Amino acid sequence: MKKIKEFFQKPWAGYTIATCSAVVLYLLLTHLPTIFSSISWFLSLISPVIIGAIVAYILNPLSNFFENKPLKKIKKQSLKHTVAVLLVVIIILILLSLLLAALIPSLISSIKGIIANRNEYISKISHFVSRFNNSVINLDVVNITEKINSAIDSLLNTAYKNLSVILTTVKDVGSSVVNVALGIVFGVCFLLGKDTILKGVQNLRRTYMTEERYEKNNTFWSSCHEIFTQYFTCTILDAFIIGVSNAILMVVFGLPNVALISVIVGVTNIIPTFGPAIGAILGAFLLVLDKPSYALTFLIFTVILQSLDGMVIKPKLFSNSLGLPAIWTIVAITLGGKLGGIAGIILSIPFAAIMVILYKQTITPIMEKRKAKINSAPEESSEEEKEEAQPK
Repeated sequence: MKKIKEFFQKPWAGYTIATCSAVVLYLLLTHLPTIFSSISWFLSLISPVIIGAIVAYILNPLSNFFENKPLKKIKKQSLKHTVAVLLVVIIILILLSLLLAALIPSLISSIKGIIANRNEYISKISHFVSRFNNSVINLDVVNITEKINSAIDSLLNTAYKNLSVILTTVKDVGSSVVNVALGIVFGVCFLLGKDTILKGVQNLRRTYMTEERYEKNNTFWSSCHEIFTQYFTCTILDAFIIGVSNAILMVVFGLPNVALISVIVGVTNIIPTFGPAIGAILGAFLLVLDKPSYALTFLIFTVILQSLDGMVIKPKLFSNSLGLPAIWTIVAITLGGKLGGIAGIILSIPFAAIMVILYKQTITPIMEKRKAKINSAPEESSEEEKEEAQPK
């Protein structure tokens, strides 16, 4: 450390650092495509690890619940933790199996209904076009049909010519599925080795931090952990409430495909702002193929349900749990969507809460010190003036 300070005190040290910084900046700017491709390759390489860390983080509260409640009588900590993780994995597998068992028959039924009634749908569309043509404007239906057929042929030819691109896309999708599967495996492994990993990180932090800084850093990360836990809990709870409410309303109004549409509405409700609209469009599309009146009924009670969710349920859950006013919640969602797309929208609220914590811990003390200094300045000057005014 002493040698480093002596180096910076040299008269040529500043020029050397500036020159090296300029060279590094030039190399970075001239090799941006290579750098971005390298970063993309590295992220794709470690994506299973990142997914695994997220899975372990989400499943950790459930594992802690089993350790502290049903399995608290087990004396050996390692055995208790292993059994808790196994119970979490079994419960997740059971829930996924039940969900697929409820969704797959409904999905197959919807597809069969679309295929079986395709002639009826085509007839209704043709009848609507004919009525619209006769009553409003004069359309050349034959010409439009020929253009549609020509467009379909052109689309098929383009797909054939770009078969390699399509195969590459399919390969990428398959690779993503494999990464998710590996991520789940990594998540279970991380959850099993949670104590060892956390102890190693703790020792590393203690090595490079003073005790005071370590305590402040520990408080900050504890607050971040609490925020993310509360946010994901509230998000899943809100999605569950909306999905169940949607299922109840669909049963009351006698609408078909209750399980499939309710799951779609609940899952898309996780995405703030745009998620409810996506769920409403997908649900209405599935229902309009069966009966247009079903889609109209669904859209009416969906608007009412989402209005209640936006004005009552979400502000109560998120604002009270994270300490954010409703207006800041809306601002955070908007900025998150602009910066990070769907992922930015989902994570915007907890990151906004963390920024509030950083503001209170860093900016607020500086502002208070500055304010105290400004307030004490006139008093000091007035005392100096009094001393000067006294006769010598």
